[in-house]
Amino acid sequence: MSAEIDILDTFHDPQKLIRLSAWSIYLSWIILILVVILTLFRLISEAPYYFEQSLAPWDAVSMIVSPFYTLAIGCFYFVVLQAVSEGINIWMDIHENTQIAHSQGASDLL
Repeated sequence: MSAEIDILDTFHDPQKLIRLSAWSIYLSWIILILVVILTLFRLISEAPYYFEQSLAPWDAVSMIVSPFYTLAIGCFYFVVLQAVSEGINIWMDIHENTQIAHSQGASDLL
C-alpha cells in the first residue's frame, strides 16, 4: 500500500491477506501434485486387473474412469484455490485504488 493511504482506514490486515493468498497457492499445488501421483499410482497398481480378469464392459469402464474422476476433482480444487488467491489480490487492489481515488477526489467535493 502507498504512503498516502491511511492504514487506519482499512478493515483488513494486508499482510494477513497476502499470506492467505500465498497459502492458497501453495495448497492448490500440493493438492494437484498429490492427486496426480495418487492417480498414476492407482492406474499402475490396477493395470494387471484390466487384463487378467474377464470383466463385464461396464466394470472395465468403471475401473478406468474412476481414477480420472479423482483427478478431475483434484483439478477442480486446484482451480478453485488459484481463483481464491487471485480474488484476494484483486479485491486488495480494488480496495487500494478506491481509497486512492477517494482521497484524491475528496478535496474536489469540498
